[in-house]
Amino acid sequence: MRNYQRWATILTLAVFVGLLLTQGLPAIAYRLSFAYQSGREDARAKTVQAGLNDLSEAFRQAAEKVGPSVVHISTARVFEEVAPGQTVPMGSVPRFMQVNQSSGVIISEDGLILTNHHVVRGVTALQVEVPGQKQTYPARLLGTDSETDLALLQIDADVPLPAATLGNSDELARGDWVIAIGTPYGLDQSVTAGIISAMGRSLGEGVQAQEFIQTDAAINPGNSGGPLVNLRGEVVGINTRTLGEGTKGIGFAIPSNLAARTAEQLKRHGRVVRGWLGVFVHEVRLPQPPASLPDSIHLHVDWVAADSPAARGGLNPGMTIVEFDGQPISSQHDFYRRISACQPRQHVAVGVVDAGAFKKLDVEIQPRPDLPVKKPGEEELRIWVEHLSPLVARSARMETEAGVFVVGVDPRGPGAELLGQVIVSLNGTPTLTLEAWCRAASETDFSAPVELLVNTNNGTQKIIVDTAK
Repeated sequence: MRNYQRWATILTLAVFVGLLLTQGLPAIAYRLSFAYQSGREDARAKTVQAGLNDLSEAFRQAAEKVGPSVVHISTARVFEEVAPGQTVPMGSVPRFMQVNQSSGVIISEDGLILTNHHVVRGVTALQVEVPGQKQTYPARLLGTDSETDLALLQIDADVPLPAATLGNSDELARGDWVIAIGTPYGLDQSVTAGIISAMGRSLGEGVQAQEFIQTDAAINPGNSGGPLVNLRGEVVGINTRTLGEGTKGIGFAIPSNLAARTAEQLKRHGRVVRGWLGVFVHEVRLPQPPASLPDSIHLHVDWVAADSPAARGGLNPGMTIVEFDGQPISSQHDFYRRISACQPRQHVAVGVVDAGAFKKLDVEIQPRPDLPVKKPGEEELRIWVEHLSPLVARSARMETEAGVFVVGVDPRGPGAELLGQVIVSLNGTPTLTLEAWCRAASETDFSAPVELLVNTNNGTQKIIVDTAK
C-alpha cells in the first residue's frame, strides 16, 4: 500500500515537472484558471436556468389556477337605424343586431361573475360559456355601475363552479409580474404577460375620478371584464380598457379591492351607493403650514354646495383641507375616492386650516345625489369648469396658469365655443381661481348677456355669451 502511494506521488510530480518543462508556469496557471472559470460559468448558467424554470412554472400555475374561472360572454344588442334624410313608412324602421364577445371571471361557486359595465350596457341577451362545460348559460344582470365600469352577473348551474380568489390590490407595486386572461378577438383562454406599469393611475377629473392599475400585459378587444392575475394565482384587477386604439402596451384594470366592494353593493342593492361631501377643491401647498402638519399636499376649498354635508359641517370656501378621517391626503383624487367609499350617515373628522389655525370639523356623509351638483355658472352657460392646474396648463401648452379651465361644454349650449378656453374675467370681475369664479358667478345675472375674457396663447379675447338664445 505504501509502495502504491509512493509511486502515485512520484508519477504526479513527474507529470507536473513535465508540464512545467514543456508548457511553462504561465500556461499551467492559465489552464487552471480556465477550468475554474468554466466551472463558475456552468454553475451560473445552471442557476439562471433554474430561475427561469421557476418563473415559467409560476406563470403556468397562475394561468392554470385562474383559467377555469374565466368565462366567455356573448352579448347581443338590437338597435334601430335610419340613414340621414331617409324616409321610411311608419312602424318599419330597420332593426339590426350587434353581437360582441367579452370576458368575465367567476367569483363565487354559486355563479356570480364580475365583468365590465360597458360589456353589458344596453344588451338584450347575455350568454356565458364556462371553460370545460359544453352547456351555455343564460345570465341575469344583478347590477351595474358605470363609474367603476363594473357589472355583476349571475348564472345558475347544477354543480359548484370554479371561483377565482380575489387578491389584495393594495399589495401591488410597479414592476410586479401579472398575467391577463380573457377572450381577445373571440379566442378563449388567451394569456398575456407583463408587469405593473403604474398604480393609482387616474383617468378622470374631480369627483368622477377613478384610480386604475396600469399594465403592459396586452389587453385587446374581448379582454374586457377578464382578470388581471398575480403569480400567486390571485385576481388583482378586472381588465377594462386601453389607451387609444389597438395594443400599445398601455392597458388599465380596476383594482380588485375596489371590484370586491363594488360587487358586494351590486349584489345587495343592484347599484353602488357612494358617499358625498359637496365640496369642490384643488391641490395646494401651504406656504407656512402649522408646525404639527407636514409640508405635503393639501386641498384648497373653492366652493361648497348649499345644504350639503360640507356646508352643514362648517366647511367654507377659502379653507384648506389637510386631513380626512384622521389621515393625510395624498391627492385630490385620493380625497374624492375616500369620500365615495364612506357609508351614508357616517361621521368623519375633516382637518382644516382656517385663517392659519388648525381645527377639526365633524361632518356627516350623505348619499351622492343622482344628478351631479354643478358649480355656479355651469348650469346657465352649460359648461364645466375646473381649477387650471400647472399640469393641465403644460399639457395644453398654455403660457398662463391663472384662470378657470373649461373642460367640457354642451355642444348645443350657449357656451359651446368656450371648450378648452381659460376664463380670467366674468363681467369685469377677475376669475383667476376657481374660488373667484364660483363667487363671481353666484352673483351674476345670467338672464342678460355676460362678458367673458379668455386667455389664449395669442393674447386676451373678449367673448359675449347670451344664455337667452
